[in-house]
Amino acid sequence: MPLVGVCLDSARRLTGRQVDVAILDLMTPLAVVICTLNRRESCIRTLESLRHQTAGAFSVQVVDNGGDDGTADAVRGLIDGYPVPLSVVTETQRGLSAARNRGAAECLRAHGGTADDLVFVFLDDDTVAVPGLVEAYRKAFEGGDFAAAGGRILPWRVDGLDPVLLPFLNLPCGGPSANFDLGSKPMELNGTGDCPTPFGGNMALRASHFQALGGFREDLGWGCDGNLPSEETELFHRLLANCDRIVYVPEATVEHCIQVEKLTREYFLNWFAKQGEASAVILRSRKNFVGRTLSATELVARKVVYRLRASTAGTEEARFRVECKQSRASGKLRSLLRSSGKTETPSV
Repeated sequence: MPLVGVCLDSARRLTGRQVDVAILDLMTPLAVVICTLNRRESCIRTLESLRHQTAGAFSVQVVDNGGDDGTADAVRGLIDGYPVPLSVVTETQRGLSAARNRGAAECLRAHGGTADDLVFVFLDDDTVAVPGLVEAYRKAFEGGDFAAAGGRILPWRVDGLDPVLLPFLNLPCGGPSANFDLGSKPMELNGTGDCPTPFGGNMALRASHFQALGGFREDLGWGCDGNLPSEETELFHRLLANCDRIVYVPEATVEHCIQVEKLTREYFLNWFAKQGEASAVILRSRKNFVGRTLSATELVARKVVYRLRASTAGTEEARFRVECKQSRASGKLRSLLRSSGKTETPSV
């Protein structure tokens, strides 16, 4: 049965009022997709936060990416009493992109197999949806002609954090904590400067545009063979290349519950290296051999500069920030050299 029909009773339960079928039929249907791997408690917390959304016509699709901690069974245990349609499937192909693509396919199937005006909302399994998130996305998509949107991602504060890592949690946008806070006003995002494309932990796309692009590249995404991120960035840049519009919806907010094991210097350095590798994979699909060679030469020069800056940094915090930049440059350079048939990074 199409999503709108299934959601009529859900809308009544959420609002506590009778809902006119004709009014519900005019709502833009939203399908929330949550992909998870061995984070049962975290995933359940995300699902519990969605109980407090006020929008009636939405569903929730969980994709278990082959975990063994009982997440799928725990989700099934919530289905009967959940206020909106909730389902869970298992995707055995590892990788966030494969799981997200599977989730989108399941939502399309539940919507009658046609994209129509359906909107996918992708949330990470370590986020908490602030009340009003679903409604904010619905109003934005109903009132605007654009292909995709992203909302705020605010990090949960952690006691006892290494002070060297604290500046990354204070960034308005970016870093291993995946902050995304561009302020309180909506704006159009063009992927440059102060208008970066949305982050995967809280983003929404029209199903029709998602289908037209073929979904996420499955050689990118945490958990894939190379364990590389940036699958959402690559997809958003394909949207922009097609002259599609992307907007920022500040009222669509999540809080990001960062795992303690990720709050280490080692993890941060590895995260930046993986970001560099992923950017090189994307670059290889856009530039020819000459362009890649020039990029590699520039990266070697950057590594020299970063090494000098690290040796002269006045504080431990400043030195670590430079080391993170150096790690990203090294990861990107390694990946570019592999694509040229080389396996080792020059010593600089």
